[in-house]
Amino acid sequence: MKPAKLVLLTDTLRSLYEQMLRIRRAEERLVKSFHEGLIPGPFHSSLGQEAVAVGVCHHLRADDAVFGTHRGQGHAIAKGVDMTALFAEIYGREDGCCGGRAGPSFFASPRQGFVGAGIAPGTSVQLAVGAATAFQTLGSDQVAVAFLGDGAARSGTFFESAHLAADWKLPVVLICERNQFAGRRAAQGAGSGPAGAAARYFEIPGFEVDGNDVTMVYAAAFEGVRHAREGKGPMIVECATLRWRPFSESDMPSRPVEAGGPADTIDPLVMLADRLVDHHGAVSAELAEWDKRIRKEVDDSHRAAASSPWPSAATDEADSGDDRHA
Repeated sequence: MKPAKLVLLTDTLRSLYEQMLRIRRAEERLVKSFHEGLIPGPFHSSLGQEAVAVGVCHHLRADDAVFGTHRGQGHAIAKGVDMTALFAEIYGREDGCCGGRAGPSFFASPRQGFVGAGIAPGTSVQLAVGAATAFQTLGSDQVAVAFLGDGAARSGTFFESAHLAADWKLPVVLICERNQFAGRRAAQGAGSGPAGAAARYFEIPGFEVDGNDVTMVYAAAFEGVRHAREGKGPMIVECATLRWRPFSESDMPSRPVEAGGPADTIDPLVMLADRLVDHHGAVSAELAEWDKRIRKEVDDSHRAAASSPWPSAATDEADSGDDRHA
């Protein structure tokens, strides 16, 4: 099923482009940081998937809960997490959003509504369904959103959680980033994902959209979030996309950050930039100026995070860095 087509204002498209560009430059910097030895532990990049995070999170309030995956940096930035605090956490530094103690795979920033991320497939769905249960019990109109990948969408965890969400009509939106891989292997049956299965087994409505086209993600997420917020139960949005980097940066330690994505995929940033230039009055010089400004923003966050002290025993009982970056 396809969502109704929305006509997006120029200001909205510019905002979406700017946030996607911010995630792209942050991811590129973090990949370099890993290979420079600044990230203690594994790092999983979401380069190429920027349109999904931005198209979804644009509709969320600060008090809505987002649960990301092991490659959740883009989700966090799109939800409004402070970039310096995010970089510092990924670098394991004290000024991080969790005081440098969560690292690149388990960071959270609850005050911005990014409640957490996890490595185990399907963890995000379980947690989001739990949060949605709390929202429903409290009579709140808050919405929980879970991002998940191909592997998680074929797990028992996903189907158990989706079943419960459907039975209880919970306010949760499930966002499948169908990037054609489950871990290090190509996902079997990648051409048909969880939206159809969820609709067939649990009568959960959903959409299948081009995850490289932020306007399509935006339209589907608009309907999904509205559906959940109005108390009508869960919805699933399946976004066909492709991650550009390996499963983990540890897999290919010498591979440089590419200027563009694989030849067989469309760059979501280029797609939106072309639309802005062709139909919304933007010019290449203006887009280049945005890029220059965001590169400086990312570089400043990187430098501040890299100069942050390591956590110490003296701060073990202190409040998390999230309070310092609210």
